[in-house]
Amino acid sequence: MKINVCEEVTNLENGTYTAEIDTINEYENKKLLMKLILEDKTIFVKFFESEKLAQYSWNNIFKALNTDDTDDLIGKIIEFEIVNKKSEKNGYEFSNIKKVKLV
Repeated sequence: MKINVCEEVTNLENGTYTAEIDTINEYENKKLLMKLILEDKTIFVKFFESEKLAQYSWNNIFKALNTDDTDDLIGKIIEFEIVNKKSEKNGYEFSNIKKVKLV
């Protein structure tokens, strides 16, 4: 069987991106894994506390769709800004999503 190998990343360069929300899965109590398919087909994997999706700027997406269910986000196109921050403890760089909006 032939398979398609996907390019999945957890960090992106600072900048603005457009992506389709492909997957939102709960993997622990109130923790979510989200996969966003970028225009170049790279899959950006982001982990969230569920409370973060209820706050600005993600809450704008839920308001625009008039929903409180993450399943309603699947297949939607969003534009978001990445601002990276380096951990002072271990030096690891995190890609933080800012300014999310529906396209």
